[in-house]
Amino acid sequence: MRFKITCEIVEGDSFSQDYRRAILKLFKTGLCKYQDIFNDFFNSNKTKKYSWSVYFKNSKFEKGRIYLQDEKKEFVINFSVLNNSDSINIFNAFISIKYKEIKISEGLVVKVTGVNKLPHSNIDTNRLIAKTMSPIVCRDHNKDTGEDIYYTGENNEFIEIIKRNLYSELREEYGDYIQKDIENLTINSEKLKKIVVKFYNKTINASIGIISFTGKSYLLDYIYNRGMGSLTGSGYGLLEMI
Repeated sequence: MRFKITCEIVEGDSFSQDYRRAILKLFKTGLCKYQDIFNDFFNSNKTKKYSWSVYFKNSKFEKGRIYLQDEKKEFVINFSVLNNSDSINIFNAFISIKYKEIKISEGLVVKVTGVNKLPHSNIDTNRLIAKTMSPIVCRDHNKDTGEDIYYTGENNEFIEIIKRNLYSELREEYGDYIQKDIENLTINSEKLKKIVVKFYNKTINASIGIISFTGKSYLLDYIYNRGMGSLTGSGYGLLEMI
């Protein structure tokens, strides 16, 4: 399911460039009264099979902040969710806080004014060309040292790490045979460019632009509707078909 959440600033006029944590607070507020669902999303090792992005209407970036300039200061959160049950839970979470004024960071109070479903696309061909709606994070996590290394589309390691992480996510559901399909998946990242993003006071490398895939349709459908790369549940990796 894909849907958009329209929001309005009630108090304040700007977001920090590390704004994703504030959006997560809004999301968590909607889910907090559903304790079992909240724990499933945020207090477990469950893979986040959804992605999202934020569009700030008529905004400007200045001194580490994003200022909304219209009298009616609106922003839109776009969600793509792979599973029907997760879709319903996320959709209902935002419905439950509609029109409520919620403080999501210091000096910033917002309210949800609209929650609308968008057309859903299943990928049933072996070719997908998409643009990034939020940056793709390619993270190589070393379990022994706890160190994270972030690669971008211009790095040779990018496709290797994306495929390895994809296999880790899908192996339990599909079995080891999926390894061959992932090996045969072609990813063209030549039209991605590197950016640096803020995430919980850290700066990490990420990629934006156009990316294309050739491979089994079920893999392309998973990537498109779940989101691509790491940290999709934190506002990264949302794709839009072009």
